[in-house]
Amino acid sequence: MDMSQGLPSSLSFALMKIQGVSVNSFEITPTSGSSTVTSNSQIRVTLPTNCLMDFKTSRLYFSVELAGAAARLPAGIKSLFSRLTMSAGGSVIYQGSNFLNIQQYVSGFAENDGEDGINGHSEVVVSSTVQGSPLTVAAAESYALGLSAGSGTLFSIDLCELSKMSPRILDTSLLPNLELIFYTAGRNVVCAPKGFSPSGSAGATQMDVDNAVVTDQDFKILSPRFVVNAYSLLDGSYAMSLRQRMEDLGFLEAMFPQTLCFSQPFTGGNARFALSAACLDKITCIWRRSAKVNATGPCVPVAGYMTAANDGTKGPGVPSLGTSNAIAGTGTGLAAYQGQYQHCSAPFATPAAGAALVAATNYGVVGVTNAGGQFKCQYAINSARVPQFQADTTQWYDLSKWANNVVEHDDIKSKVEYLYNKFHTAYPFNLPQEPWGKPACTGIDTRSSNTFVEILGSGNVDQSSYDCLAMAKISSILRIGAGKSLEVVQ
Repeated sequence: MDMSQGLPSSLSFALMKIQGVSVNSFEITPTSGSSTVTSNSQIRVTLPTNCLMDFKTSRLYFSVELAGAAARLPAGIKSLFSRLTMSAGGSVIYQGSNFLNIQQYVSGFAENDGEDGINGHSEVVVSSTVQGSPLTVAAAESYALGLSAGSGTLFSIDLCELSKMSPRILDTSLLPNLELIFYTAGRNVVCAPKGFSPSGSAGATQMDVDNAVVTDQDFKILSPRFVVNAYSLLDGSYAMSLRQRMEDLGFLEAMFPQTLCFSQPFTGGNARFALSAACLDKITCIWRRSAKVNATGPCVPVAGYMTAANDGTKGPGVPSLGTSNAIAGTGTGLAAYQGQYQHCSAPFATPAAGAALVAATNYGVVGVTNAGGQFKCQYAINSARVPQFQADTTQWYDLSKWANNVVEHDDIKSKVEYLYNKFHTAYPFNLPQEPWGKPACTGIDTRSSNTFVEILGSGNVDQSSYDCLAMAKISSILRIGAGKSLEVVQ
């Protein structure tokens, strides 16, 4: 019996030995944006030219300084970046999108791919920093202490979609000089509440989410440094195998995901965009209030974490989800918030988009239905509709779990939080893949014709107050040929 075939790894005694492995890490100072980087700027990083770079674990480190009374960082430190690109020899091989921050925020609750709570900034803070330092409620949240001379960092981010490069270890000697460009976002990503209000018998403090806000908030990235984790193989067998494969096939192939984003007004309950891709894996849609997307504003409370009675008319109007979030002795929950530009709400006509917060989260039977029936939607690709029926919000929640290959959305605790704060609709066009499996291109090819994708809503749908952001995830293939020649198939 051939023991090498057909056995799970748990039963296999086969060993693989690779000699001469060494590991190292390098800190790289950006070629531009190495000290203080303002909003709407760039950080350029030139990668090493001769190493086996680990794209999964290499990261950008930095600190942050905020300006403006009561200014707060949003939920997710990646929110400070609007785009990431990678070029080889001046030619862009990963172009990213201008919606990197909201795309990464959505992937956190849709794909269970959220930020590390230690080196990230997973929630909006109120009266203390993420490191536990007291924070005066009227002061701007800031992490500049001790960094004037570039002496340290407090946050880090990975390479987003590039961190999912397959293979994750890429020999940079096969490529022209690689350059990463991190584009910082606009100042509107910073939260700017009017102030704060005490609530609860324990004296906890909650955000005042009134519309009257300060308008001078802004941020700076301080002392960015890029750390490359790399390997080397001293026996030369790996380099020999790469040369042999290149001779046999003519090229080597690396695959990475990429998201194409399309922002459209949800006029008449519909949105439409053109799409051309070799391998379309998934489309995810979110809806945000048109007047709030690019405007400065207050934080938005996350429904289910604080009662209306706890904070007058400024709370989400939904009781806390349990005593684990409760202020001692009160039975009322602590608040959680998201940035205004992160607010992904179901595009219901009732409750109205401009309703007061207590009313805006009233998703009872009366709230989610009207004469036209419950809100439903579906996609259409060149008139071929998926799913075959108009799915309601409950069905879309499960369809989205299927599309993201997750059992549940870990960061969504209640139906009202899903509808009011983190509503999304995702549909797959590829075969499911396990994170430990070998990646494969199984999505649909939309390059043969002018492919149009439509999002079709019906029933209780707002006709004019929302923008629809459609995020089409594709599989891109980087072909590396002799003489450092490159081709990107996407």
